[in-house]
Amino acid sequence: MPHDSTDSIQAARTMAQRLTERAYVPFSEAPSAALALLNDGSWVPGVRIDSAAFSLSLSAAMNALTTAVTLGVLDEVVAIVLSRSARPADRQYVGGLPGTPFVP
Repeated sequence: MPHDSTDSIQAARTMAQRLTERAYVPFSEAPSAALALLNDGSWVPGVRIDSAAFSLSLSAAMNALTTAVTLGVLDEVVAIVLSRSARPADRQYVGGLPGTPFVP
């Protein structure tokens, strides 16, 4: 992480809270957002998306990480910052990735 990691994490938490309004949750009514914090201090956003086409939803963490894959920056992700506590399914998903912790 960059030398100003505390500032980067706090900024990421603030942004994750702001991004919850972009979540699409007509079924669960549980908006959440996540940021994949990159090693240079920049971040990739993700929000929870409910869909009738999927079994339940796409979590905010999964959204941020799959976007990081699409952008080709997954290997630069140093942490996942959520707008709320991580759920067990998110912990399991992220736990399967090397070196990408949740920030409590």
